[in-house]
Amino acid sequence: SSGINAEYGYSVNVGANIGDLKCIRFSTPNNDAWLPRYAVVTPSGDREHYFYNTEGTWVSAQHSDGNAVPELEMCEQGTETYYITIRTSTEAFAWSDGIWPRMTIYGTKGKTKTGVLDNKGHNDFRKGQDDTFTIPGMKFVGKVKCVEVDVMGSDKWKFDYIEVHCDRYRSAYTRMNDDDVWLSANSNEGSTSVKLC
Repeated sequence: SSGINAEYGYSVNVGANIGDLKCIRFSTPNNDAWLPRYAVVTPSGDREHYFYNTEGTWVSAQHSDGNAVPELEMCEQGTETYYITIRTSTEAFAWSDGIWPRMTIYGTKGKTKTGVLDNKGHNDFRKGQDDTFTIPGMKFVGKVKCVEVDVMGSDKWKFDYIEVHCDRYRSAYTRMNDDDVWLSANSNEGSTSVKLC
């Protein structure tokens, strides 16, 4: 099975300590394009390590699969957990469960980027609905200054507001979609990204 919502679990036993886990690499001998969203790795006796496909890169052994690469490296960003709440607009046609948004969070200490925001088994981004995403394994960026949302799905979507906070800063950073920006990977339907500061 392929697609963005398919999830698979794998166990890998390594006989020796390989040291600090920084990055992981995916490749496939298969010609079917594959979009790994994230990976969670838990070495024996260690914490969970989170790796996100922040650029939405497809993996395929077939070079003619558009922008797919034969090998994808994903690196750990940090240990902070961010909580992101997004309210979808109540306007007609504003909702979409196939928009595949990602978010870059900018702060006083740098930036960090999520993979695709998706709650497994749930229809996200429905009309007037608040969706909350818990994203562990992110870089701590200090006080949030801006957020940028970009989308991969060609459907269109409009949100009313975004709220972000982390374990260290419980006070939420909230930004409204005051310019009424519609988002879509299809440039005929909207912008591919919006940055709110």
